Amino acid sequence: MKENHIHGPVFNAYHFGGYLIFSGVEPFVDGRTELYGDAATLTNPQLPELLNQYGITWTMFAPQTAAITLMDYLAGWRRLYADPVVVVHVRQTNPVRPSTEACRISCLEHERSGLVRA
Repeated sequence: MKENHIHGPVFNAYHFGGYLIFSGVEPFVDGRTELYGDAATLTNPQLPELLNQYGITWTMFAPQTAAITLMDYLAGWRRLYADPVVVVHVRQTNPVRPSTEACRISCLEHERSGLVRA
């Protein structure tokens, strides 16, 4: 991603988390699913909302996932890279930054779910 000057938050499939950490990039989620619980699972209708809520600027998914089809047709996104292991999409416009209120609510939800300790 450095050679393409891609910066900002990434939304990744959990199995790319270790690679991102090793590369010095903070993942959205990683293979430690016991830390994330239900947050590690995602349905396609949730994806556009989450991309905006967290100000995501790029994504990493395995090519065989349904999220790839959604990302290929999602307005404001384009496919940057694809190979047999990963497909990367980037936001074409400025990301929607999460509001302070959205961040506060998100933190409260994580605290209630037990994912984050207050």
